[in-house]
Amino acid sequence: ILNKEACELSLLQAALIDALQLPTDPCEAQFYLQSLELLQMYTVRVYGECSPEADLQALEYQIVADTELRCVLSALRYCERIQKFTVFPPRDEATMRIVRLNDFRSERLASISTGFPITHWIILGLLASSIILCFLIEVDQSEGRFYYERPE
Repeated sequence: ILNKEACELSLLQAALIDALQLPTDPCEAQFYLQSLELLQMYTVRVYGECSPEADLQALEYQIVADTELRCVLSALRYCERIQKFTVFPPRDEATMRIVRLNDFRSERLASISTGFPITHWIILGLLASSIILCFLIEVDQSEGRFYYERPE
């Protein structure tokens, strides 16, 4: 999950840097620089959330969308120039990336806050399926009746 989030962050950073290459207005360039700075602050947040010293109780009560990424969208509000590698304006491109980042972040925080690893859930699923199989065998009295005979 963290790799997906890192890839999406690098794509958003590339889009912002590309938009910064040809600013037509110094004020617009300032918006892009502010967005890149906010993106760096978000990266520090992600690193802090994934470190072993992270406070799990504080992470459980955080609002996923309440991050620096909202401020990135606010900073890009007035930037409407089309970029070279996409047909979307910078704000729309950033919105798509930020939606995906919020999805990845919520998934990552959910996996951090749960106390059980994925293997625990796999074992529970296997146990549940074995209970169903044992039930079918016991009810049938002859193995495979449910597979070979159809009620008429």
